[in-house]
Parts: sequence; structure tokens; C-alpha cells
Amino acid sequence: MLEIRRRVRPTYDDEVRRFKLYHLYQESSEAFQIMVRLIDRFAALCAERGERPLVLIFPLEHTVDLMRQYHRCVYEPLARRLDERHIPHIDFGPILAREVYVRYYLNYNGHLSAAGNDRVAREVIHYVRR
Repeated sequence: MLEIRRRVRPTYDDEVRRFKLYHLYQESSEAFQIMVRLIDRFAALCAERGERPLVLIFPLEHTVDLMRQYHRCVYEPLARRLDERHIPHIDFGPILAREVYVRYYLNYNGHLSAAGNDRVAREVIHYVRR
């Protein structure tokens, strides 16, 4: 009976468990630790060179669906870590969640369409000009 309820009216946690790769954003995962070390090294390298780092977070379309439906974000630990370390970043999740974002993706596979690439470019240009 519980399994039927999860399929008919899934909770946020049900949705996250169903989509296998979301475990990568758990702070305890090895993948998360590797990603954080890579980002830290990237930011340090930029600082050594006198450059400004900018990390772009591109959510899957399913992730944006969850953000709109449940007002929660599966990669929140990553975004929080970037904030804590004061690493400049653009999180496209909230940006796309406020818009009609379906046109920004190709076939629900995570890849951006030409319109999605244009939207990203406009946001990066806006960020750089600030």
C-alpha cells in the first residue's frame, strides 16, 4: 500500500530516492567530497593567478521540477558550501524555476537547448557587468 501511495502522491524524499544520481549531493558521499575539493582547487588556482572564479550550477530539468513543486533543492549542500567558502557562483535552479523553463532543455535529458544556452549567456553577462 505504501508503494502505491509513493507512486500516486510521491513526497520530495520519494522523488529524490527515485532519481538515483541525487545521492551525489549528500555531503557524506565520496562524489560530493571530490566535487568540493575540485571547486576549492579551482578557486585557489584562480586566486593564485589573480583571476576571479565563477562556478555555474546547471540543474537537470527534473531538479527544477522538484524545486517548483516542493520548494527544496537537492544540491542545496553544494550551494551552501559555495556560500560558506565565498566562492562566486550562479545557481540556475532558482533562475529557471521562476520561468517557463521547459524550452531551455532538450528532451528531458539535462542538456540545454539553444534557448537554454542563450538564457545562460544572458545571465553570465549580467553577472559579469555587475
